[in-house]
Amino acid sequence: MSSLFYNVQHSPIGAFASFTLGFRGAKGGLGIQQGRPADEPVYIGLESVDDPNRFEALPFFDRDGNDESTRYVDEDSAAEPEQDDHHLSAPPGVSIDFFDEKAIERELTMARDTWTAGDLTFRVISPRAPLPDPEATSPDHDALKLATCPAVIVEIEVDNTRCDRARRMFFGFSGNDPYSALRQVDDPAHADLRGLAQTSLKGIFSDQPEVITGQAFALEAVLRSVNPGNRRFTLGPVGAALADTPAGQKATYRFAVAFYVDGVVTSGQDATYFYSRYFDRLESVARYALEHAADYRQHADRADEHLAKATHLNDDQRWQLAHAVHSYYGSTEFLDLGRAAALSPADRTPCWVVNEGEYRMMNTFDLTVDMLFYELQQHPWTVRNVLDRFIDRYAYHDTLHVPGGENIHPGGISFTHDQGITNHFTPVGMSSYELADLHGCFSHMSCEQLTNFVCCVGVYLEHTHDTDWLTRHTGLLEDCLVSLCNRDHPDPAQRNGIMGLDSSRTGSGSEITTYDSLDTSLGQARNNVYLAVKSWASYLLLEHLLTTAKRPQAAQAARAQAQRTADTLVSSADAQGRLPAVLFEGHDAPIIPAIEGIVFPYLAGRRDALDPNGPYAALVAVLGKHIDAALQPGVCLFDDGGWKLSSTSINSWLSKIYLCQYVYREILGKTWNDAGHASDRAHVVWLQHPRLSYWAWSDQMHSGEARGSRYYPRGVTAALWLTESSATTI
Repeated sequence: MSSLFYNVQHSPIGAFASFTLGFRGAKGGLGIQQGRPADEPVYIGLESVDDPNRFEALPFFDRDGNDESTRYVDEDSAAEPEQDDHHLSAPPGVSIDFFDEKAIERELTMARDTWTAGDLTFRVISPRAPLPDPEATSPDHDALKLATCPAVIVEIEVDNTRCDRARRMFFGFSGNDPYSALRQVDDPAHADLRGLAQTSLKGIFSDQPEVITGQAFALEAVLRSVNPGNRRFTLGPVGAALADTPAGQKATYRFAVAFYVDGVVTSGQDATYFYSRYFDRLESVARYALEHAADYRQHADRADEHLAKATHLNDDQRWQLAHAVHSYYGSTEFLDLGRAAALSPADRTPCWVVNEGEYRMMNTFDLTVDMLFYELQQHPWTVRNVLDRFIDRYAYHDTLHVPGGENIHPGGISFTHDQGITNHFTPVGMSSYELADLHGCFSHMSCEQLTNFVCCVGVYLEHTHDTDWLTRHTGLLEDCLVSLCNRDHPDPAQRNGIMGLDSSRTGSGSEITTYDSLDTSLGQARNNVYLAVKSWASYLLLEHLLTTAKRPQAAQAARAQAQRTADTLVSSADAQGRLPAVLFEGHDAPIIPAIEGIVFPYLAGRRDALDPNGPYAALVAVLGKHIDAALQPGVCLFDDGGWKLSSTSINSWLSKIYLCQYVYREILGKTWNDAGHASDRAHVVWLQHPRLSYWAWSDQMHSGEARGSRYYPRGVTAALWLTESSATTI
């Protein structure tokens, strides 16, 4: 049976903010620019049908919290029985219990998270409006305003048809920063709004006149205050919005959970949030979101229907995809480069950033190449925007060395691992991650980032047919080809298509891959079969792109190199067709990501290269045999049936599993049988871990437990599943 109590991020597009909810206790809340949940109590509940002084709530706060009033009272006066503080409290007998968990139901879809308990339904609607290109000739500012408004919608439905008295609903939170007080919003300046905010940064708002608000030291005193006038107690850290549903009626209460950060929010390069073009404060965000709630519902309907129509996916697959999409948007940040006060909107530069979950690195390239597939489905211009940033600011040139040798061999262009961290853009040509003289984590990824650039370009251009971009950057693609060839061998006559030299940026160290925390089977870049197949894909894409750009000589060089790579891989397979994790070095244990790289030619106009009867038929056959041999119990399957990326490591990444599952079914044509369904169920169980599901969607799993890459955006590789045929699923 699936668990109900796991955190999910509910986030505006590009606001780097999240209303996180679902884990028991004060483990969710309204977070801004954080790599984890806000750890705030969230209050959602309804007066009992049996007792007007008893309330039932969803379990998203701690009932044994400290009484904040003790901070203001000395020991002696607190002990005096005649102390008259009852007006700060609720009347005797008022209580709050959690709903019986057996009576709670939850449904997570692509754009909604719905909780039902008794006569209460609580629904969060996440924005899924299309995000148009802000650099288009005539950008659609109405659509941009709708898409980037930094708020999510909450709907609370109360069914009071079986009760003969009015019943009170409540929705509130407590900010976890004691120096940023709550405030109530119901003054004449905002007569159409009522709500609760924490300073000017975040809050919950309604535009319905029947909603009232209150603050106190305890939730009970907000719900049933001895003196209703005392609900305006600004010192109180607990706040809630309240509404009474009349006897015998149903009612729906609508809220905007809004966020707003003003001014310059970055360093290294100044940037403001793009939404500040349209909104000047938190209240204007809330007002607009509530006025357009019907639009957000409509776009949510479309997103949910799109997933529901993917009938070739099972329930476990649909749930994983929906969960991953929610976490992706929690890490997105849409910025305007340049000081807003000094520049007109026309002079600012839109900048799309996806933060790396808990690590908060910005536009990590080995995430960009995997999130590419979802972004091209939803907002293709963001791919171009990130690539342009890499070209303009985060490209560099290096030299190369053989293991143990000097950096004397020609290198070429490559790109950094990322563009910064924690809202700091790193200097030109530098990442926040990569260091010299290392052989593992935090070393450089020069060859892999070069292949990532080529693969992103190839898939982007096939999807968008952006010929202007290709024309502008044809010379750069030729440079990429030269650089990739140089990383094979300094002598063209001795090249075999496989990376054999390390970047001078590693100093005395060696390059790694995106699988930085795994063992040598996937962590080492040189001679790695995963990177070799990705290099083969890059040569195929360069051949295609350079042919399109009318560079026949360069295209021929790319074709020759692709053939060398394929020949080397085929000759390295054993009698069963298995490929070694690291070629030529005795690391023979199989890895699943040997098949990963073929997704790029498949989606970038080179399906001819994957034809079982085509020019690379031998390689395609080897990859098919390899994955069959790898996906065996005790090899690349955990005991629960989950996929094990490397036969020699317990560290497995769900985003990469999702990608390889697509390759396995859609490209290699393998049947998704009982073992496949068992792996889907296992992966759901990993994400619903009773303790670690606090982190919402997480990537890096150690024997099924999230140990890193948490609160993470990369799971949207599962969006590829939506494009699959159903023919290979049983």
